[in-house]
Amino acid sequence: LQDADWLAMASGKADPQKLFMSGKLKITGKVMASQKLEFLTKLDRSAVPVAAAGPASASAPAPAAATAAPATPKFIERLQQELGGGTLGREAGGTLLVKVKDPDAAIFVDFQQRSVKAGEGTAQATLTLSDEALGKLVRGEQSLESLYQHGELRVDGDVLAARRLSAIKFN
Repeated sequence: LQDADWLAMASGKADPQKLFMSGKLKITGKVMASQKLEFLTKLDRSAVPVAAAGPASASAPAPAAATAAPATPKFIERLQQELGGGTLGREAGGTLLVKVKDPDAAIFVDFQQRSVKAGEGTAQATLTLSDEALGKLVRGEQSLESLYQHGELRVDGDVLAARRLSAIKFN
C-alpha cells in the first residue's frame, strides 16, 4: 500500500475494498482478516490532515517520542520467580524458546531444570512475538491465548508445551 493510498483510506476518500480490487492494496495471509480495516471509517478525521502534512516544520517542536522499556527483562524476571519457588514446579517439564522482535531477543526456558536464560536452544515449542505483545502479557493486559487469537503470537512445535506459560500470572 502506498502512503497516499493509506492517507486516502484514513481520510475516508478511498474504500479499502476498491483499493484491493484495483491492486493498490495487497494482502497476504488471511484475506478475510482485512475486513478489520473497517475501523478506518471510525477514525477522527480532524487528526488525519495533521498526519498528512508530513514531518513537523523546524519552527514547531517535534513531540517527544514515548519509548517504553523493553518487556523482555521483566518477562525473564517473572519466569525466574515462578521457576525458582513459585507455583510452576518441575512437573511442568519440557523446554520452550521465546523469540522476541523489536528489540530482538531470545529466551530459553527449561521447566525441568527450572532455568531461564537469554539465548537460543533446542526447544519443544517456539513462541514468536513482538516486544509490544510481550509487554501486554507481562502487564496482564492479554493472555497467551488472546495474543495467539489476535495474531500477535506465533507458536511452532508442541502447542501443549507452549501452554505451560499460561500457568504463570504476570500481572
